[in-house]
Amino acid sequence: MRYTREELELINRTVRSWTKPPLLYRVISKTYRGQKPRILDYGAGPKALWTLWLREQGFDVTAYDIGANQTFLHDSDALKKQYDVVIASNVINVQPEKYLIKSVLKELMVGKTIYFNYPAEPRKTDISIEELEQLSKQFFIEAQCRGSIFVCRNV
Repeated sequence: MRYTREELELINRTVRSWTKPPLLYRVISKTYRGQKPRILDYGAGPKALWTLWLREQGFDVTAYDIGANQTFLHDSDALKKQYDVVIASNVINVQPEKYLIKSVLKELMVGKTIYFNYPAEPRKTDISIEELEQLSKQFFIEAQCRGSIFVCRNV
């Protein structure tokens, strides 16, 4: 996917700091405890904090990000591989245009099960949760939203 310089700057500005793992990472940790899925952390952030947190718990996790957020911690070829699980925490909500949301959803198809959130803040577009759920169904066999968390399946 190609972003303009302005789009990249807008997306990369939304990196946040956390003192405890965000909800999606806690869900993954609990759901897959004792299993060994291949996980992609799409939009891992420049420090890939929660990728590293999942690795410390024994998970096989690959970090991926774009623009200024991409560092030595990230695999720039990550989207050429397949994963059991893909996490996209605070990724969809920071896309400034609907066509970029579609592009991200297409890229998330490298996973069998995809988890992403769509929190109210920050949100860069005016797409509703219901509209995003319908949009997700164009890309995945199954797409369900629980609160602001989406679980989509490709198998």
